[in-house]
Parts: sequence; C-alpha cells; structure tokens
Amino acid sequence: MPAANESPTSLTDGEIIAMAAYLQSQGSNVTVSYPGSVPLLKAEEAKAARGEKGK
Repeated sequence: MPAANESPTSLTDGEIIAMAAYLQSQGSNVTVSYPGSVPLLKAEEAKAARGEKGK
C-alpha cells in the first residue's frame, strides 16, 4: 500500500487527520485533532519510513 502522504495520493497532514477523525467517529471516540495530532502523525510517518511496525 502506498504511503498516504506521497504520490499518488499526496494527502496533506490535515487531510490525513480529518480522514482518521471521520473513521473514528463512525464507531468510537475521536482521539485525533488538527493541529494537535500533527507531531504524532510525523512520528508515525518517520517510523514507517524506517520500516518499524506500530504498537
């Protein structure tokens, strides 16, 4: 699966967070916000670039 912040999708940080918030709102509490979640998003992108798995 291609990275969401690179071609061909090229979503912005705000768009990625909005998508996550929408998906969370469909069955759970929304735990992401903009711009508050940007540092967390950047950390996850860096881990993915290094090939690390999430928790």
